[in-house]
Amino acid sequence: MTETNLLDYLLLLNRRRKLIIQVVIFCTLVVLVISLLLPKKYRAEAVILPLASKAGGASALASSMSGGIGSLLDIGGGNSQSNQLMVLLKSRSLAERVIEKMNLIPILGNGKNIPMQVAVSKLSDQLEFGEDKKQSTVTIAAQAHSPQLAVDIVNTFLNELRSFIQASAFTQAKHYRLYLENQVAKNKEAFLETGNELNSFYKDGRISNVESKIVITDDDIPETAKSNGPKAFLPEMTKETFGNVDMDGTSPNDTLEDISTPNVKKVPQQVYLQYLTLRHEILAKMSAVTAQQLELAKMEEAKDELKFQVVDPAIIPLTKCWPKRSEMVLTAFLTSLLFMCLGIIVYDRSELTKPKTLE
Repeated sequence: MTETNLLDYLLLLNRRRKLIIQVVIFCTLVVLVISLLLPKKYRAEAVILPLASKAGGASALASSMSGGIGSLLDIGGGNSQSNQLMVLLKSRSLAERVIEKMNLIPILGNGKNIPMQVAVSKLSDQLEFGEDKKQSTVTIAAQAHSPQLAVDIVNTFLNELRSFIQASAFTQAKHYRLYLENQVAKNKEAFLETGNELNSFYKDGRISNVESKIVITDDDIPETAKSNGPKAFLPEMTKETFGNVDMDGTSPNDTLEDISTPNVKKVPQQVYLQYLTLRHEILAKMSAVTAQQLELAKMEEAKDELKFQVVDPAIIPLTKCWPKRSEMVLTAFLTSLLFMCLGIIVYDRSELTKPKTLE
């Protein structure tokens, strides 16, 4: 049995070159035809840059309020805003919003009405999300059979991402801002009520320190004070406060905490006027302070929101991204050539090692 060297292999392949060429050409042509029949796909992408919150935003509000900042978007505590955006972009909720906004179910289902879960899965297969940790940017890419459709999918993702953040990001700063808005509305209502009371009091009564006295009934108490009881309207009013003040059905030593229905007789008008004026001034100061706190809360809320800037918007692609015919044909050519050469060598070796039968 003689040894086979490289030259022998080359001579063998040269003898079988006609077969090798025929098989390689056939395989290459088959792959070329398949690549021509495959539908074209176009790829559009956009690059966004997360905007970091300024120092003192969420942390400052957290120090002034009980507890830390709790947000729907506060995922994992120490995660960067890029990671938060990646989580939102890959979420099923955002994909469903895009599908409903663009009515993609017929397109993804090839004209058929498919379930939303299946549509989300097919859309996810056409999307690519990447994160550049060095530049702190996030890339959004979409593939579609139409160049315009690919661009529309990417742009709709960006628009819905903004809307999703604004609708879902319920930070503690936002909760505090809503609370202050409610307080401002209540203080405004109470302030206007006391103003009407003062106006009515000036029209109806003669003001005197001693002689002129009035009866304070349940109708004289503002609606905002009734809910908190008599003490909220005339706090700590006792016999010692007004002197000889008669209270229907009560003991002279009883306070307003013990009176179920306020009905105070012979209150000096001057005292009642001082109370109304003082309450009006307190409400005015409370309204001013609450309004200032509301403006600060709005600024803190703006700092806490997750924001991003579009660095490179999606544009209509000029060339297709798939199928890559040149790569497919080259791969088919090299693969078929390699397998043919190996197959011929193995076949020749197996023929040489077969025992020869004697006739």
